[in-house]
Amino acid sequence: MDEIVSAGEEFLKERGWKAFANTTKVVKTDDDWRTTLPHKTVATRAGLGWIGKNCLLVTKEYGGAVRLSSLVTDAPLTADLPVKESRCGECTICVSRCPAGALTGVLWRPETKREELFHKEDCKRMQIQRMKEAAGIETDLCGLCFAVCPYTQTYIGFRKCLTSNG
Repeated sequence: MDEIVSAGEEFLKERGWKAFANTTKVVKTDDDWRTTLPHKTVATRAGLGWIGKNCLLVTKEYGGAVRLSSLVTDAPLTADLPVKESRCGECTICVSRCPAGALTGVLWRPETKREELFHKEDCKRMQIQRMKEAAGIETDLCGLCFAVCPYTQTYIGFRKCLTSNG
């Protein structure tokens, strides 16, 4: 993904536009898992999706099954309107399935603080515990909250249908 957004940055700059590839080489995450310009924020401003009750970007098409990188530019590109509210509604599947109990169930809006959506330390502690039990390694990886999202499940079902029908 870094190569793709870097190529986009170069392409735009060659044509006289300002561009900034927000790649893993330039993004610095602090001890609190924060960055200066989060990809999720860029994605919501570009109209790609909203922040779910799982504190991750959710799109209508792919649910939470997305990987993000971002390219910021002053080029006159077409974007959707910024998403300003969650479409999770009354759904609490990710909240109820979170093994850490880290998700609060609060509906996101652009002004919502991350701490209102989830408890980072509880989440990280459970991620490490689950990976140690499942794979014997000490790393922070879980993914249950995005995997159980109905939007993600719809996408997974669609992909299964495509691959099984050849």
